[in-house]
Amino acid sequence: MATTKDLIIQIHRTFLDHRDKIPLLKTFKKGVLPPLPVFPAMAILPKRDDFSYVYSGGKYRVQREFEIQIIAKSLKKRDARDQVQTLMDGCIRIIRDNPSFNDLCYDTYAESQDLEDPIERTDSVLSIGTIKMLCFSFENKPTRAVRSVSLYESSSTHLLSQIYDLFINNKNDVDYPMSGLKNFKVQTLGPTVSFPAAILSELIGDRVRSMSGIDIVSREIRLEIFTKMLDKDFSLFSNLDLCENAKRIIQLDSTLGGAVQDSEIDNISYYRLQDDALGLLYNSIITTVCQTREYLRDEEIMDEKDQKSW
Repeated sequence: MATTKDLIIQIHRTFLDHRDKIPLLKTFKKGVLPPLPVFPAMAILPKRDDFSYVYSGGKYRVQREFEIQIIAKSLKKRDARDQVQTLMDGCIRIIRDNPSFNDLCYDTYAESQDLEDPIERTDSVLSIGTIKMLCFSFENKPTRAVRSVSLYESSSTHLLSQIYDLFINNKNDVDYPMSGLKNFKVQTLGPTVSFPAAILSELIGDRVRSMSGIDIVSREIRLEIFTKMLDKDFSLFSNLDLCENAKRIIQLDSTLGGAVQDSEIDNISYYRLQDDALGLLYNSIITTVCQTREYLRDEEIMDEKDQKSW
């Protein structure tokens, strides 16, 4: 089973193994580029993972989106643009010829490519191009995954508290450790932050009446993971490792200890942030959709009956 980190490493290795198709390339990084790279330069970055649960037995499909960013520098706009276009064409050929990336996925293709407007400096011109790349693979939920038999009513506050406790109890898990986190809070990180850090919050809720006297509430829970962003492999990988372990801990019990009827991770999004106080950060957001039960109180049931009588 390949993770997002595994794929980034293999994609990077495959591109270097076929360097004859991108001979102009001088710098190629996993993660952000350094402040002063040797041009032309290229970087591969994760953008989003989408999960599709159409199979049984804990198997599911993952669609991973990566961004390949290419930057060239020259004295003339046309030269810089031509360098970027040549490298983009070479990258497309490599992707087309290596759709499985050493059997880590069952299909890969370049969905789109885009050339941005050139950036003019006093002594040079920068041209930037991006390739949106999609990789498809299968995964399985953890073999240790269980499902609680007893389900109980759970409010938004209680659900966040239950997930928080789940992570605290599994902080030193042998398979999916989260001990690298320095801060883990609900709703907000607070005024002082040590990294890596995480925030747990509820995004939206959708209430559906599916049974007499019971509301089924669909809640989107977000877990955000923040790590310092440097132009080093370990900086990106520390974020991806924590994100992968957090995903697995959520998957250990789809009822989250009985707090929900069911839960599935919908997607993981990856961002790069710049904050005046906190600096440059990698930010991964895991969005989990939870189905919870809320029982109507006697007075609510009576109000509902009165409304129907009208």
